[in-house]
Amino acid sequence: MVKATAGSQRTPLTSLAGADAGAGQAARPHMRSVRQRSVNVGNVMTKEPSFPGRGILDRVERMAGVPLAAVTNSPQFSVALVLIQRADRAVRRPIGSLTARGLHLMNAPSYDDIRGLKRELAEVHRDLASLRRDLRAEDGPE
Repeated sequence: MVKATAGSQRTPLTSLAGADAGAGQAARPHMRSVRQRSVNVGNVMTKEPSFPGRGILDRVERMAGVPLAAVTNSPQFSVALVLIQRADRAVRRPIGSLTARGLHLMNAPSYDDIRGLKRELAEVHRDLASLRRDLRAEDGPE
């Protein structure tokens, strides 16, 4: 696709999109300014954006990606994540056990009961499939 400029010269849109990337683009040559997908049109391969708003999403990703990567790759983030998981478990366990007790008092199954039944049912299905394979193997050679 080509866009007309003020000097009545025509330039490809991909070169215009790369102009806003500036010096940061040279530091990250692996990142394209506009991600495109190849499309077969007859025998000719054409490049077009995968959807109309893709250029906007790519710019947002370039602006937010580097700071987010710096934060998530830091050791402080890893420590914070572990502490949050521990706090979540410390809150959920007592609430889960109280809920299970309440459900058992009403003769209703708890989440753990249902999870155990699903596990047992999956084991029965595996055993049944194994028996079917054995039966087919016995009938096969005859």
